Amino acid sequence: DASGVGGFGAGQRADRRALGSVASLSRKFLATLSERPRRSSSRPARHVRVEEIFSHLHMVVDRIMNGTRQCEELEEEFEGLCYKQCSLLTNGQFPVRTAPDSCWRVTTNSSEAGLNQVSVVSGNCTGYQVGGTRPCPHPPFPRECDENEELHLGFCYMRCRLLTHGKFPIRQGTNVCCSQEPCLNISRLRVNGVGCSGFGVGGGLHGHDCPHLPDRRPRSTEAYAEA
Repeated sequence: DASGVGGFGAGQRADRRALGSVASLSRKFLATLSERPRRSSSRPARHVRVEEIFSHLHMVVDRIMNGTRQCEELEEEFEGLCYKQCSLLTNGQFPVRTAPDSCWRVTTNSSEAGLNQVSVVSGNCTGYQVGGTRPCPHPPFPRECDENEELHLGFCYMRCRLLTHGKFPIRQGTNVCCSQEPCLNISRLRVNGVGCSGFGVGGGLHGHDCPHLPDRRPRSTEAYAEA
């Protein structure tokens, strides 16, 4: 899809704008690195410019990542935290969470909504106050990239290691890969393509041919242990 940066559809214009901001800031930073050293009198201004770019960049990325946060598959969100689903904790008898430590039996008759319709099991990180695969409730986690991708500035790209056959394994920009640290040495950078081309592509799984926001649910702790 060549409709815009990253190939997003019409329903994802905000994502497209965010990726455009990230790409623009990344290019500005690389341009700053490539500038020839100047006299000492001009160095402070250059340092300020780099700091301003990074500050703006982090604000954009934080906004993007916060928009992808989600609970795990076995969890439900309640008042900003992820808890194990009441339906699983109560074998389906009290499937609706009404508080951190209570679950409610669904009923269509409001007159039946008495104490016998609510199950309460209190305790810090016990009872109903638990996460799906974690012992305690927790804030939603950012979603994840596909297996052959890496997260860079809030978006998922195919891993530089795969794109360059291991020669430039470190991603440093939307279309930039680096051979080894420190990547501030521009002789170690390789630039390929603009936008959704060259190094600026998605992994190709699930239709992710171009960079995209993370859209996989956060994995459970068991999944991380097996990886």
